[in-house]
Amino acid sequence: MKNLFITFEQSQKIKSLGFNEPCLGFYDEFNDNSVVFGLSEGSNNAPTYQQTFKFIRDKYDKNVVIFSDGFQWTFDLRWKDEQELSSYPGVQFPKKEIDRVMFDTYEDAESACLNKLIEIVSDNKTSSNSVKHIVKKTHYWLFKKTNEDSKYYYVRTLVDGLNNIIWFMGYENQNGTVSSVGGQLSEDTQKELENEYQQSLK
Repeated sequence: MKNLFITFEQSQKIKSLGFNEPCLGFYDEFNDNSVVFGLSEGSNNAPTYQQTFKFIRDKYDKNVVIFSDGFQWTFDLRWKDEQELSSYPGVQFPKKEIDRVMFDTYEDAESACLNKLIEIVSDNKTSSNSVKHIVKKTHYWLFKKTNEDSKYYYVRTLVDGLNNIIWFMGYENQNGTVSSVGGQLSEDTQKELENEYQQSLK
């Protein structure tokens, strides 16, 4: 009966993918994480293979077929985002091609199949959650000092790819760029400074 349950290591990975359902067993942390029968909703609950495959099928639209060639066992992974169709008679599921590995028992194929599913879903989740990093170059012009004795300048700035010019008060810092003080200037002040700047170019 205990072959019905996934391993403790697999359960930790599947829970990181969002599994959080009541189970018919739990892992005994004081006995090498062996499965103990009994309804459990805690962090040590032990999902069955059937429960786990259903969770992945429902949440991530990934399905599996475990089958035998008459001598050994293997599996196919199938989902809708693949164009190639299964060649099995009467089956019209899109199929994900994988390197075929044969196993001596159904249970070994089932466990390997789940490990492969977890790997694929985890990779897809990581990819979809990746932080997008966009770098744009910012140009600064230290136009003139805010007053004769000040260390601050009226700074004209433009970011690559953007058309709007922004003026603020700032100073050249030790990193070779510009730090702002006091935030963006009023719209009227910015217009006056931009006109003055354009006149200085003539």
